Amino acid sequence: MSLRHMLRKILDNYHRVFSTTPPSLGEAGRIMTCAHAEEGVRRAMPCCLAEDHLRVSSGYGMGNVTYAPWIGVFHDTACNCTVDDGYNIAYIFGWDHSQKRMDQVYLVLLMGTNTTGASGDSLFQDRI
Repeated sequence: MSLRHMLRKILDNYHRVFSTTPPSLGEAGRIMTCAHAEEGVRRAMPCCLAEDHLRVSSGYGMGNVTYAPWIGVFHDTACNCTVDDGYNIAYIFGWDHSQKRMDQVYLVLLMGTNTTGASGDSLFQDRI
């Protein structure tokens, strides 16, 4: 499955998560799994992800379902990196509340909340 097809599959199906009250965390996981979200990103970036220090992960909420699921690529030298650490790239999906569906996906550069202040700023400049 191509990256484009995988992103489209998530956009087209994620609204089903909110068809129940409360929204279904299990359904969110099934959609992300059925779309092969992490595998799609790995296939789209084979030369980058061949290195041992990069990891692909996805998220759709912890306890509650999010309206903005994501798929990210993390620098993971210790094999325990999270979205709160360092600088990462991610696809983040946007929810249209008026239409009750997802209709946007963004490729973003993220700075984790544990990397802040002057040292975080200089770290960012060194890596670019």
